[in-house]
Amino acid sequence: MTSPFSTLPSEATPSSSILTHYTIPLPSGLTLHIWPTPHSEPRGTIILQHGFGEYAERYVTWHHALIPALLDHGFHVEALDLRGHGKSAGERGVVDVEEAVSEGVRLRLQREVVEEEYRGAGVAGGTGKIFLIGHSLGGLVTAGSVIADSAGVTGVVLLSPVIPEPIVWLVGMVAGIAARVVPEWTVPGLGGGEGGMTRDEGKRREMEGDGEIVRKGVSFFTAVSAGRVAEQVRAGLEEWRVPTLVLHGTADAWADVAGSRGLVEGIGSVDKVLVEVKGGCHELLNDLDRDEVLVRILRWLDEHV
Repeated sequence: MTSPFSTLPSEATPSSSILTHYTIPLPSGLTLHIWPTPHSEPRGTIILQHGFGEYAERYVTWHHALIPALLDHGFHVEALDLRGHGKSAGERGVVDVEEAVSEGVRLRLQREVVEEEYRGAGVAGGTGKIFLIGHSLGGLVTAGSVIADSAGVTGVVLLSPVIPEPIVWLVGMVAGIAARVVPEWTVPGLGGGEGGMTRDEGKRREMEGDGEIVRKGVSFFTAVSAGRVAEQVRAGLEEWRVPTLVLHGTADAWADVAGSRGLVEGIGSVDKVLVEVKGGCHELLNDLDRDEVLVRILRWLDEHV
């Protein structure tokens, strides 16, 4: 990837301390975060889904300050903490991926609670064009929500999405039993460790000090539910008509880039782009090529808004 630094946001990225931020505890036990853009005429709304082990607010200061960059670009940002993550209820690190997909669809289609929050804050509501951004497991959740119901979605950006490969029936049966009997047990050998997140040693050291990150492994329950959603995604790719940008590092130890290749190849939309970042690790916006990755995302949004 070339370095089009001249296309980075011209204004300084807003400090996290001056961002307007609301949280809404939902009846499901999940927590919805809202960051309204300071721009008087919003360009649209980004619904952001974080990955396994992290949380929505991490995208304020981590991931190359993605949320402030989006706000500066004129977008409202909304984000759900996955169950067992961030401010949401549940066993830490245990996620029902199918439930997460349903909650993501509900957030898009049932806007009353969110719009009331915007009105109460005296800002222009999160109406207009809706874009979805999902990272890692959040990329799978986002993809699953598009397959389930893509109504109202203008475009999708997936960062290092986890797309599990189909497993043989015997392994699937054993995993399914474990998911029911001992759902919190973790799958041995799954994942690439924190060292596989970024090539930036400074970022790795900083990550070690983040007490909000869930550091346990992926549970059988999460793995099995992720596998089911991945099957649903693969089965529905031909009907995927939403413009899509996928970015994936070729050295990703957490999510094989082959999953993104197959995803983009199968998508029915003619407006689809796969960007493979040579040598890139799992968290591209925390990695060495983060400037170029952020530019690519913002430029793509500009082209589709």
